[in-house]
Amino acid sequence: MAADYIVIPEQNNFPGFDGVFLDMVDAYWELSDPPYYDSNARANMENFVKYLSNYAKSKRPGFKIIANNAQDLVFKENSTTLNTEYLNAIDGLARESMFFANGRRRTDTQINYDLQYLNAFKNNGKMVFTIDYPSTVTDIQWDINKSAAAGFIPFCGNEALDRMVTYY
Repeated sequence: MAADYIVIPEQNNFPGFDGVFLDMVDAYWELSDPPYYDSNARANMENFVKYLSNYAKSKRPGFKIIANNAQDLVFKENSTTLNTEYLNAIDGLARESMFFANGRRRTDTQINYDLQYLNAFKNNGKMVFTIDYPSTVTDIQWDINKSAAAGFIPFCGNEALDRMVTYY
């Protein structure tokens, strides 16, 4: 990581903020590969999220932490054992490109692979959001129905996220 610390203002215990959406939690995947070869990248990210959560919740009880992607952190590394410390640190998970990636519907095999992780979050009382970018009304309806049927909270938008889109 570029910084070894983060400074959070003490004034008024985060006025106006009830939580945060942590994008790029899965960045540790890239740090594990060349040219970085950081074998501690996953643990460092997990510890960073836990630190932020502990700090924020100590200042404002009820503060929400929503992690984007990095769904594999629900289990301990190379295991199917629940990672309870990480689960306790976050309140929800957003899975981007759950049903659509690169403008195409993902295969059932790909979707089912990720469902094992998302269901582990959901089954442990965490909110699960799906964020997808389908382009046709039929695909949007399919995406919303698939996500809702799984017990997740769906969002469909345009990939640039530069405007609000209303779907009827």
